[in-house]
Amino acid sequence: AFEWAVARDETEVIVRLFRSIGMYWMFVGAIDEGIRWGETAVQAASRLGRDDAHLSALVILSEFLRCSGESDRAIELKTDVLGLARAIGDHTMIAVTLGDMASIHATKGQFALAHALLAEAQDVHDRERSTDVMERVHTIVTRAEVALMEGNVAGAERHVAEATKLESGADLPPDWIVE
Repeated sequence: AFEWAVARDETEVIVRLFRSIGMYWMFVGAIDEGIRWGETAVQAASRLGRDDAHLSALVILSEFLRCSGESDRAIELKTDVLGLARAIGDHTMIAVTLGDMASIHATKGQFALAHALLAEAQDVHDRERSTDVMERVHTIVTRAEVALMEGNVAGAERHVAEATKLESGADLPPDWIVE
């Protein structure tokens, strides 16, 4: 389907396919395929001139790069996502992207930067008075992840307990609950 869409320069179809099947490829571990078609989808999305399409293609491709260990390239794309999310005022995407960037920097041992990014994400939650439980949980769980990478097991446990408490008060599907 991708080859058909590319051969016919069907940019909208390329982007829709990638947005639809990209996460499936992530779950089944088809990382190389995701990166290959993700690059194509990001180029197509930029030609469409629609911020939503460009943003989602960048997010998905950046996650493929993150999973493949291409952390520098993932950070580049996450920086692009952050700029675009700020430009369109998507506060949820801003906070989530800051958390993703914190996680990547922590894997590189850049803990001070990771903590600064997480503090900025928390500021977004507070400033926007976010009621999106999963957005807040993402930041808290990332704090736990960073704490574990630093060897701070007690801190990680505190963050997981905080996320669990926050989720327990929310009306979420059971598969979204942190345990």
